[in-house]
Amino acid sequence: MRKIEFINGEYYHIYNRGVEKRNIFLDGADYFRFVLGMREFNDINPACKLCRFQEMPDIKFQQDREPIVKFICYSLMPNHYHFLVQQIEDGGISKFMQKLGTGYTMYFNKRYERSGVLFQGPYKAKHISTDEYILHLSRYIHLNALSIKSSNWKSRGVGHRSEAYQFLMKYKWHSLPFWIDNKPNLVNLHSKIVLNQFSSKKSYTDFLLSWIDEDLDRIKEIVIE
Repeated sequence: MRKIEFINGEYYHIYNRGVEKRNIFLDGADYFRFVLGMREFNDINPACKLCRFQEMPDIKFQQDREPIVKFICYSLMPNHYHFLVQQIEDGGISKFMQKLGTGYTMYFNKRYERSGVLFQGPYKAKHISTDEYILHLSRYIHLNALSIKSSNWKSRGVGHRSEAYQFLMKYKWHSLPFWIDNKPNLVNLHSKIVLNQFSSKKSYTDFLLSWIDEDLDRIKEIVIE
């Protein structure tokens, strides 16, 4: 049984990785299918059949939606994902994650002609109790993509800030570009709880890129490694 209790209005760090740390996203189509699930399964109503969505230009999304969680930010990596979410309906996180995990596993197994579990056990969850934690966790999640370039950014910092920023803004599978440039996104993001703590979006990106090794210690209780 999961020890954590999900409470409406509270924020949570949700995380999982592939079984045996295997990659769960093998190409852009896999990432897109997962993001599509993040949108379509976040609804109080029964999940639609995503198998009918084959090509991005032809997609017709559900219009009347009743979300059960609010997405603050997210990051998808080759073998894992991170969400920062707020529960807004009773049982919202549990219902959403069950639909998302089951739906994506069925898609992945069918596409790659495999069977069995895809994720490393049940998803992990940590309660985020303060605005400061939300602030620093959003930074950790948005910087996660740097692991593609450098596995030691958490201990050494982001390095060349301009290059790091350009890389992060070009990375498609996390929420930072949508926060900063207001680009269209399938996932309805609620970034104000973080961005309203800064005088401008540039101030947030300056904060983002100022990461040093001690910053991980500040949030180690809510970061699931």
